[in-house]
Amino acid sequence: MLADQRALSYSWRFEGTWLMTFRTGALKLEEVFFYADFLIDVYAQVPRHVWSNQ
Repeated sequence: MLADQRALSYSWRFEGTWLMTFRTGALKLEEVFFYADFLIDVYAQVPRHVWSNQ
């Protein structure tokens, strides 16, 4: 995950069972898909047991 430059370039965090990214300023429509793809890629690298009920 840390080899992915996006993971180092963008703010993201886990909040309970949620994976979030955040930034200041306006977000353009075309950027929404970029961030969604990034979060999907991060999510895919997290072991399934991490997402199980606590």
